[in-house]
Amino acid sequence: MDTVHSTCDQEPIHVPGLVQPHGFLVVLDSKSGRIAQVTPGIEAVAGVVAQRLIGEPLERVLDPRSAQRCRHRIARPEYPHLIDPFPVRAPGGQSFSAVAHATDQADLVELWSDDQETTVEGVFGRLPFAIGHASRAASIEDLCGRAAATVADLTGYERVMVYRFAENWEGEVIAETLNGPVESYKGQRFPASDIPAQARALYSRNLLRSIPDVHYRPLPLVGRSPDGRELDMTFCNLRSVSPVHLEYLRNMGVAASFSVSLVVDGRLWGLVACHDRVPRRLSLATMGACQVYAETIAQQVLRLDNTRRSRHRSRTGDLIDDISVLLGSGRSLAEALDYTLDDTLALFGASRAVISLDGRQWTAEGPLEGAPIQVPPHQRLLLSERLGGRLRLPAELAGSFVGGVLLPLSDQPDRDFLLLGRPETLRSIEWAGRPEKQPEITPEGGLKIHPRTSFSLWREEVRGRSVAFDPLDRETAETLSLFLAERLAKQRRQQAVVALEETRQRLRDLAECSSDWLWETTGDGTLALVSDRINGLGDLRPEELVGRKLVDLVGGGDSGGAPGVDADEIASAFDEGRAFHGLTVSLALLGRGQWWVRLSGVPQYDGRGQLLGFRGTGTDVTPFKRLQEERVRTQRLEALGRLAGGIAHEIGNVLQPVLTMAHYASKRLDDRDFLEAALADICEGGARAKDIVRSVLTFARQTPAERRPLVLAPALARSVAFAAKGHPGLEIITDIPDTAGEIAANSTELSQIVLNLVGNAADAMGGRGRVFVSLAEAPDLGRMVITIRDEGPGMTLQTQARVFEPFFTTKPEGSGTGMGLAVVHGLVEAWGGTIGLESAPGSGTKFVISFPINNP
Repeated sequence: MDTVHSTCDQEPIHVPGLVQPHGFLVVLDSKSGRIAQVTPGIEAVAGVVAQRLIGEPLERVLDPRSAQRCRHRIARPEYPHLIDPFPVRAPGGQSFSAVAHATDQADLVELWSDDQETTVEGVFGRLPFAIGHASRAASIEDLCGRAAATVADLTGYERVMVYRFAENWEGEVIAETLNGPVESYKGQRFPASDIPAQARALYSRNLLRSIPDVHYRPLPLVGRSPDGRELDMTFCNLRSVSPVHLEYLRNMGVAASFSVSLVVDGRLWGLVACHDRVPRRLSLATMGACQVYAETIAQQVLRLDNTRRSRHRSRTGDLIDDISVLLGSGRSLAEALDYTLDDTLALFGASRAVISLDGRQWTAEGPLEGAPIQVPPHQRLLLSERLGGRLRLPAELAGSFVGGVLLPLSDQPDRDFLLLGRPETLRSIEWAGRPEKQPEITPEGGLKIHPRTSFSLWREEVRGRSVAFDPLDRETAETLSLFLAERLAKQRRQQAVVALEETRQRLRDLAECSSDWLWETTGDGTLALVSDRINGLGDLRPEELVGRKLVDLVGGGDSGGAPGVDADEIASAFDEGRAFHGLTVSLALLGRGQWWVRLSGVPQYDGRGQLLGFRGTGTDVTPFKRLQEERVRTQRLEALGRLAGGIAHEIGNVLQPVLTMAHYASKRLDDRDFLEAALADICEGGARAKDIVRSVLTFARQTPAERRPLVLAPALARSVAFAAKGHPGLEIITDIPDTAGEIAANSTELSQIVLNLVGNAADAMGGRGRVFVSLAEAPDLGRMVITIRDEGPGMTLQTQARVFEPFFTTKPEGSGTGMGLAVVHGLVEAWGGTIGLESAPGSGTKFVISFPINNP
């Protein structure tokens, strides 16, 4: 059936190319003023056949004065077009009533036989009383009853109905006047398909439609429209109507039909439809009077509807005022809704309500027990005669909420809503016949539409629906929903402010109980606030720090790096707008003192991403720093003791063979060969002792002798090449890109680091094997990374834990001092770098050295 309706909707009824035969239509080219199309039979007026009039001036059909009157009327555009007939004459003396109008295609002149006694003055003279009578109607039903009676009096039609459209375009006869033994349709409905969409559009533009005889034979126009397109006859009163509609009227037993549209506030509101069992032609004057009267009725409908709307809006305003007063007195929105619930229900004709705020649902009787009402999370305002398909309702509420109104109260309508329910209303709808059209398959396989053949009363029982909502209910719902949502948001903002202040007070209380002090800076790092807890730093006062830049007050830290590393990290965090945590630095104030503090801070941004400043905490760690320094001194003394023992042991190991050889040499002074061998051993022992002393001094120094900017890539390549000369059995594979990254270092000590690590690799692999040396730059971290990896036997976890200890070695006695990796570790950390290793038995060993990129 949807296909049938769609086919009806597509019929081009405004360009039929046909006219009704009770008048003549002359189509003029708007540019030349000459005849482009004309009605067959015009020879009775012009004296020549229609075809010979094409291209001729209008004076061939009308006398010059009448033709000029037509041109003047065409030049007077009006919309909507008024039926304002004027008299004209043909060259042969025949009289006609004429109407004329222009379109974007052509100029149209209609000629209607002036053979009736009806005059414009006579018809319009009856309107003042009719209009005054209509203006006194107290309701729309009363108004439409008066309108039906007046139009029946003006037209003489047997049945005059006022037909009102619903929101779904179904129609209902709400008033009717009968003058004869004709069937009544008052109170009955007609389906929307009886007047399809394109017909309603036409009714909205041309307010009149006259069919004096439904059995007429349409006449095709002779000629072509000026622009070659089908002629648009929207405003032509002689336009032929759809054959389907003519069949529809004949099925109703109607021989003549006349209708006038009621357009209210720009929308097709209804029709005044006139029917007669015998043909009946109205004069243009009568049609014009009906048009004026119908426009007056439409204005009265708007007045009465506005009065109804005004009263309803006043009730809505009173409800909003009552809620506002309650909220202003300190009541919550939940309390205000409970207090005004009866008025809210009455406003919407509802019988029961459910309120939900923050997911808590309740009715007038108390909290909602059992399963809650489930609303989709993005549900908008909803008015429906059947809620069951839109919301999930508990069984115990289903009967009270067959239809209803859902008012969302926030952007979380599944948690915040007001639901007003209407119960089921059993209705019996009276239709003027079963509301279906009958399709017919043609022999060619096409679809031909036939209108309904029966208009006998047919009742439809409607169940499972509530009373329908009208547009005013939706307007009220939108107004109330917006108001309640705004007040709920305001209430929650106020509650959030109170909660925020309570949170701030809790934080202030916690801050008072903490030993930390709080600080805050502006966007450029200037201290704007320092809490009183800073008094713990001697007698330092907050005002002594406020106004100074934090990064200017802090110095080197103690987190394992070189002096200033933590201070640099804080400065970098301020520059980049990122957080930092647990960095220990010295805080110095000229003339006041120096303290060790541990700082943490987080950046603060506005809604546009602009840095407002930092907020953070500070902890006085000066006592802990002193304890740490004391512990370091103790550890150094212990290390010195171990160092002294190691030195004594190593030197003793060297001196023992020296003294032994010296003793025997003194006994065999005459044995030259023996003396030369003894002296060689003594010299070797001395050199060995010298190496031990040099290693000890290097380890003890712990800082480079000199640091300068060093381009790491070429320096590393040279150091590897030098180390390779001492180990011809090694295959050293390098991956050193040609980068310009610099570190603050010393090339001699870089070679010492490489010699030690390559030498250890050679020892681990018995002087043969592969060693891999690579360099990588990590600009996002600000580091240069050297990796030296061998394919030796690897180390156990126990060995890895001690590998950087002085004098620790896994080599056979006499093969090493145990100072090499300790020296490497000391040099790397002295340059502000880090060194680590990865190893496992059977998997080789990899040393990873990271240096900060030099920032001149």
